[in-house]
Amino acid sequence: MSAPGPIEFTIFDLPADSKGSIQVNLNIALIVISSTLLFTRLYVRGFMVKVLGLDDLLAAIAYVILTAQAVLEILAVGVGSGTHMSEIPPQRIPTFFSYLVTLQLLYYWGTGIVRLSIAAFYPRLSHDRTVLRCIYAVSFVIISITLIAFFFELAECKHVPDLWDVTAPGRECLDKAKEAPMIWAHGAVGILIDICLVALPIWVIYSKMKFSAKTVQVILVFCVGIFGVITGIVRLIININTDFTTDTTYKMARVAPWTDIEGHIGLWTACFPALQPLIRLASYKLGFRSTLGSTNKKSRTGGTGTGGNKWPSSHGARSQGYASFNDDKDDTGSGRAIVTGGSPGKRSLADLEMHDLESRRAEGSTGTRPPRNAIYKRTDVKVQVMDTRDQRQPGHWDAL
Repeated sequence: MSAPGPIEFTIFDLPADSKGSIQVNLNIALIVISSTLLFTRLYVRGFMVKVLGLDDLLAAIAYVILTAQAVLEILAVGVGSGTHMSEIPPQRIPTFFSYLVTLQLLYYWGTGIVRLSIAAFYPRLSHDRTVLRCIYAVSFVIISITLIAFFFELAECKHVPDLWDVTAPGRECLDKAKEAPMIWAHGAVGILIDICLVALPIWVIYSKMKFSAKTVQVILVFCVGIFGVITGIVRLIININTDFTTDTTYKMARVAPWTDIEGHIGLWTACFPALQPLIRLASYKLGFRSTLGSTNKKSRTGGTGTGGNKWPSSHGARSQGYASFNDDKDDTGSGRAIVTGGSPGKRSLADLEMHDLESRRAEGSTGTRPPRNAIYKRTDVKVQVMDTRDQRQPGHWDAL
């Protein structure tokens, strides 16, 4: 029985044995999920807690690159990706290989900037010198491996434009078999970087916070990155064990989905911590929690207002062994607050989240109200969390 010959097809009408539809559906789903998470993150950071930073900018750039990559993957299906080369009209094959080059370059920058956005978030957890040095070291490796892979790819052909034109006369390019070790090395280093990015926040949280069920919940948020590590490992194994020099278009269906998933899972991992204020607010409104803060009632109560409304009291907080805010004036006359109490040199999660700024702001508009005839004054303060054991190393926990 003879093999089927080339046929005309579209993204919506693929050959029967083509796997292109998997790539199309997957990338549409990835675009929708990533768009939802990224724009929600920017809303929370920009309008709810007003702490937009470098990590948000890098995440937005990574989103643009990953979305472009996903769209190009969908278009590549229309020129043969996921379909046997024998079934593809010959005039489409050069276009497929030109798409393939662009996809590879986008992959380097997409995953690289996603990793940088995750690393840029970690200074929000701690300004400890050791932590910052680890962040700088990981960031240096990320930038280095991205630049090396990108320019290695660009330099494969004697004339750079020939990289996108397999039909160029006199084309002189590096053999694809010699390109494979570089791709494998990039994948292996990427896996090591992802492991570091998962382990670093867990180490910081575990060492800086009092161990509790809430600490475990926070750690689990960062453990989503483990799925990114798994996809990187699967992608590397497929690359090593697949010969892409024959029937390249069809074999792309093996590795392309893992390539797409790897970058988007990294973006999701970068977005999840920033969504915590919105999750707390939503659970509060749905009645799953009694307060926006994460501490227990004992740490939040100390005085009682009219109608049973309870208000935090520094005396009550200190009597429970938790931290309390003491208003003070700095040299400029502006207010500041210092955390005191609790175990020496140990900042518990209750201490930190009892004074969670974004929760306080949201609670003021949606939570408990003061007594009807009460007179109260709003005061804006600077918040500084001090480590009572070592005053040279002030703790710095910003709103996520």
